[in-house]
Amino acid sequence: MPYGLQDLLSYVPLTKPIQTVRSGIPRVLPEQLWTLTERVPGDRAKVVEYAGTRKLARIAPYGSPPRQAEHLPVSDRSLVLMHSIEELAFRDELFRILRQWDSYAPMQDWCKDEITRQAVEYKTRFENLRTAAVQGVLANSGLLWFDGEGNMLPSSSGAATVIDQLVPANNKNQLNGLIAASWALAGTDIVAQINALKTRAVQTTGRPLRYAFYGANITGYFNGNTSIQNYWWRNKQLSDSYLNTGLAPREMLELIWIPVQTGFYEDASGAVVSQFPADQVTFAPEITAETYALYEGSINVPTSFGASGPDAVAVLKSGITEAYGMFRYAYMKINPVQILDVAGDTFLPRLKNPHEWYFADVTP
Repeated sequence: MPYGLQDLLSYVPLTKPIQTVRSGIPRVLPEQLWTLTERVPGDRAKVVEYAGTRKLARIAPYGSPPRQAEHLPVSDRSLVLMHSIEELAFRDELFRILRQWDSYAPMQDWCKDEITRQAVEYKTRFENLRTAAVQGVLANSGLLWFDGEGNMLPSSSGAATVIDQLVPANNKNQLNGLIAASWALAGTDIVAQINALKTRAVQTTGRPLRYAFYGANITGYFNGNTSIQNYWWRNKQLSDSYLNTGLAPREMLELIWIPVQTGFYEDASGAVVSQFPADQVTFAPEITAETYALYEGSINVPTSFGASGPDAVAVLKSGITEAYGMFRYAYMKINPVQILDVAGDTFLPRLKNPHEWYFADVTP
């Protein structure tokens, strides 16, 4: 039978609380994906896109008039950032105990610790959303799905909101025929497929690949594959890396290989959702401000309550500030008396050029 907080506080002494499940979810991708931030006023932005030229200048007879060159096309695309906002109500029994020092002296420290713990865990929810969103973009071919209540979903089933990075079809699944044979087969020339993809990446956008984020089954496919085995066992450093860790060597075939099978989040029902498909490899370029951004939008938040002034402009200046990214404030509700802690975030992980990212299902 569950106990109410008031029942729990009636027992003295209380032992130090024990955390049975660690807070937060793991970040299995390079830290740049969370630190390369750009500010966007509000929640909307327009991105200007253009393609550099790779054509050649034309030869002409010496002394002839100049040939007319073409202007390069420019386009723009509108973006809408993700937004979250929630409030946490601190219950009456907690701050009543804190205020009545004589009556509840044995419980004061526990209550302060409990309020602090709740506040820390509350913030963790928004950090978890950022982590899951960034990793979801790289796990789901640039797609994120949310239901009508704003909960992240593992697939499009039941989705009311879809966030799409517009990754082209040729960069998904078997990469337009490049993954012609399954990596689960010993005779598949995996090395040749990876080299062909590196060539395609440079020819398509001019930007080479740098990272390979791989799912749970990929190391096993490598270990049973003839082309990879020949590569590993002729390089002691690579073979030792595999023997010591049971994972693919971190640097191989001019790529940095990062395992992502531990990426997960807990859904609204409490179920653990593994984010990265076991048979997928997400190939990415060097992660810089040219290839990626975590956009942080802004929202007006109060800096004081009950602010007054000679006019609306004065109140705006004295009582409101613009907060970018994560924000937080607290206020008191009068009837019933409650302290409400409000927090939220406005952000969007953005693959600046979706053509530079590849999401390969290696078992067609």
